[in-house]
Amino acid sequence: MRILHIGDLHFWSVPFNPLKFLNKRTLGVGNLILGGRYRRFRQEKHPSLVQRLADISPDLFLFSGDFSTTALKSEFMKAATALHPAVIGKSAFAVPGNHDSYIRAELRAQTMKTALEPAINVVGEHGRIIKTTPETLILAINATASNGLMGSHGLITQSHLQIAQEMEAHCSNPSVRQVLILCHFPPETPARLLKHQRGLQLHNAKPLLEIISRLRKPTLWLHGHDHYRWIYGSPTVPTLHYLNAGAPMMRMWGKPPDLGFHEINIEAGITSLTTHSHDGEKWNRRPVIYPAAGEYLDLQKPE
Repeated sequence: MRILHIGDLHFWSVPFNPLKFLNKRTLGVGNLILGGRYRRFRQEKHPSLVQRLADISPDLFLFSGDFSTTALKSEFMKAATALHPAVIGKSAFAVPGNHDSYIRAELRAQTMKTALEPAINVVGEHGRIIKTTPETLILAINATASNGLMGSHGLITQSHLQIAQEMEAHCSNPSVRQVLILCHFPPETPARLLKHQRGLQLHNAKPLLEIISRLRKPTLWLHGHDHYRWIYGSPTVPTLHYLNAGAPMMRMWGKPPDLGFHEINIEAGITSLTTHSHDGEKWNRRPVIYPAAGEYLDLQKPE
């Protein structure tokens, strides 16, 4: 089973309809233009990324959200058009990010779902269990919440916990050897990366972490939100590691976007991890080693 995990793509558009600005989008577009976000997120670089994804031709795509910048239909359509050559005919699932639910009206209208499906299955209001192989279980969580004007956090609800308890029941089967959790927000982040800290990003996550702890099975939490690629050992759940996909089309340190993403290979119950990134000339593959509890491996900077 070969799985590709792709993070915050952040396609962007500038709306010309003034009615589109009568909400939180005013701040988002202001940050896009005046804050220079359009210079950092180089959406014109997507063909190289999509070609790489298509060349690998995985069994499953997992997208951890933030396809858009201000939840415009045009942004979701850009993402759908760009990704189509890679995902067509493949199994693909996505959870929304906080930018995908930026505007309540777009959330109610299911703008993201309408634009991306049927090529990419968008997880519904709460979440779902995705069964792949008998050895691997995937829990996809839609943790987007009403963030108000300035917020950007996620929220674990009782409905999420009920689905997690269903997953726990499935995991009582000894044939299930590992669990993947797909959620835009991480409940824990490396304390040392202070410039990437956003405080408590996933509210009410403690009961969910308690369920994961009871599984006693290796668990990978696939997320984005923080625009920095890493794998991080949970300081509270020994079997849990966070795999951050970063933002593939974002420029860092004044360099071109590295177009990076993760590859997860599962064979005979053994999982191997690889990060793909582009250095401006060629693609590079980097094996990923699980760090100890509370430690992280920086996957953004070149070796």
